Amino acid sequence: MSDYIPKVGEPCEISINVSFRPEWYTVTPRYIGLNYMIYDRHGVGEHALNIDSFSIRPIKSEREIEIEKMVAGVVCICTVGGGEYTAVQSACEQLYDAGYRKVKL
Repeated sequence: MSDYIPKVGEPCEISINVSFRPEWYTVTPRYIGLNYMIYDRHGVGEHALNIDSFSIRPIKSEREIEIEKMVAGVVCICTVGGGEYTAVQSACEQLYDAGYRKVKL
């Protein structure tokens, strides 16, 4: 489990650590103990998991989602040229904060 521990009732995202390409699910914790977390997965029902069997994070903000998309696009372009990831991340954050948004026409 990560350093982030949500409050009971606070929506968050979990990824079960069994797949090669993890999928993140929005859940609401109902109980968090030393070994297990009981959560409600919206529309699916309540589940219990061993704390060591999943990753957990806060729900991403719109800013974080857009920056992640921008970084993914730039990293694909820079992979051939051996670009520096931290520089790409920083540039995308600055573009977003300056008002850059992808517009669908």
